[in-house]
Amino acid sequence: LMSRIEHWHAHPELGSSPEELLRQVRASGALYGGAPVCVHSRPHFVSRALVRRLQDDLGVFHGIIRKLRRRLDEEGLHPDGLVAQLGTRPEALELARIDPGYDSASVIARADLFLEDGVPRFLELNGESPAGIAYGDALTQVFQRDPRCAELVPMFSAPAVVEAVLQTWVDWGGRADEPLVAIVDLDGVPTAPEFVLFRQHFRASGLRCEVADPRDLDWDGQRLRLGGQAIDVVYRRMLVDDILRRPKACEALLQAYRAGAICMVNSLRTVLLHGKALFAVLHDADFQATLNARQLELVARSVPWTARVTPEVLDRAMEQQQELVLKPLTGHGGRGVALGWKLDEAGWRRALASANSHVIQQRVRPQLLPFPDARRGGAIETRLVDLAPFLVRGRITGFLCRLSESELANVSSGGSQVPVFLEPA
Repeated sequence: LMSRIEHWHAHPELGSSPEELLRQVRASGALYGGAPVCVHSRPHFVSRALVRRLQDDLGVFHGIIRKLRRRLDEEGLHPDGLVAQLGTRPEALELARIDPGYDSASVIARADLFLEDGVPRFLELNGESPAGIAYGDALTQVFQRDPRCAELVPMFSAPAVVEAVLQTWVDWGGRADEPLVAIVDLDGVPTAPEFVLFRQHFRASGLRCEVADPRDLDWDGQRLRLGGQAIDVVYRRMLVDDILRRPKACEALLQAYRAGAICMVNSLRTVLLHGKALFAVLHDADFQATLNARQLELVARSVPWTARVTPEVLDRAMEQQQELVLKPLTGHGGRGVALGWKLDEAGWRRALASANSHVIQQRVRPQLLPFPDARRGGAIETRLVDLAPFLVRGRITGFLCRLSESELANVSSGGSQVPVFLEPA
């Protein structure tokens, strides 16, 4: 890996200038809130051995999640059962009870992880509607023009997403004619440029596709419509929390979903897998009693200790401040996260005192690697690497690789995304 990196950095003349790279990223449409999502002029490189290892680990992890799903189903999502440990809000639970018309809770997911001394350590599971897939494909196309990428293998995830959405539509019982796919989220969100990229992918596959704000949708009692056109499939980019905060805006969407008139990908059952308390359940003694030896080994090795905030946990949190992070159960973009090692004792105590719907998680030390910063003339600087495999119907199709100067490696918190290339066979 380091020799590949050193070779890249030793030959900047082979690639585009920093200014030209930023121009190409803008031209590709990979924008977040109007700014280029990638500001570093080197991709990240991964070995085939790492991809195989992650696929194996995620296969075991998927088996654990299936056991959790079965347990929840057996309990009927009773609010006093296992679902209480997940911290799922009653309104979200009501949406999760709606039959989506197909079995998978999360067709498209993303597992966020750090490599700590070469060991994959899973931080969160984004099972709702992960961003970054089409951005990554656009960035991959930009970097493919660089001769230093000639022998590397590109990874593209958007085609797999299109295929999975279409297959889910078939599983749902969709007719043989071409469905109309609506990519649904609020107008003006910073990730809106990615919806345009995805619309291009759907249309390139011969499917009809539109981007829609939920307020532009109408329910006529039989079909969900956009400007008179009947919608068959909703590729949901809007988070469940955002839907619950805007019931009036999402009324038509929810009516159609409840009536079974649309195939929604991902379904609203993702709230059962998306909350950060999921990892706390994996460390619960009662649930661990249902796991086999390989599943227990994976949790011990790759899932950092996580627990819901309780009086007993708070005592441990004060004693181990330098090794813990406090996270809200819901939310994204790093909002509300408190890093124990970044606060003084009083600040940490205040953060814990105000925690109600939070988890405490063991600190994971990320991989640090050098990257040229195109905003600074290609100056090579150390960045934290957050590597997150995209999972489409359970298979790794590519990665969201975010770089950051701090442990909050979200693009919304000032991070940058770079494409990932496979080392040659």
